[in-house]
Amino acid sequence: YYDPRSDMKRDALRDLEAAFARAMATDSTFMAPAEALLSEWVYLQDWDRARPVADQLVHRFPDDYRSHLYAGLVDHQSGHDSAAVIEFGRAARIMPDSVAAVFNDVTGPLRPDQLAALNALDSAGQALAHAALWTSLDPVFLTSVNERQIEHWARVAAAGLLFGELSDPMTGWKSFAGTIWVRYGRPKHIWE
Repeated sequence: YYDPRSDMKRDALRDLEAAFARAMATDSTFMAPAEALLSEWVYLQDWDRARPVADQLVHRFPDDYRSHLYAGLVDHQSGHDSAAVIEFGRAARIMPDSVAAVFNDVTGPLRPDQLAALNALDSAGQALAHAALWTSLDPVFLTSVNERQIEHWARVAAAGLLFGELSDPMTGWKSFAGTIWVRYGRPKHIWE
């Protein structure tokens, strides 16, 4: 990742942007260059530069859940939670069940005793408990969205971009750094 204060790194980032444009022009069916560039903008929290990349992903890959996740992430970080809910909803409708389980997982904020109680329930009880837990975590009941759930989805999407494998970016939440990111959010300071 690049420190924007360094001239050398700014040049490298410009080179990455140019390589992304060439890669997309050469093979518009290849998603990895866009994900690589988007991960840089997410890392740098440059949402204005992330927006066109996310929009291009949604346009070129409308049937890939990741493109909608990334657009939802950018929407959320840009302060557009209503748009984020729409994009995350689109992603949820087309993502594999194994990925959906990660995004809907409420166990991260639970204490070990709460987790044990949840695991002791049958599947119907767990479904009810998940819904109740997400409702209890909603910080503002007066809004039509659950801000904490949107934040969770954004964290999982960011962890996928920042810490995942190019072949499967959604594995990023499994890494140690990704797990910390999902549980606690972006650290206040990142040292390279």
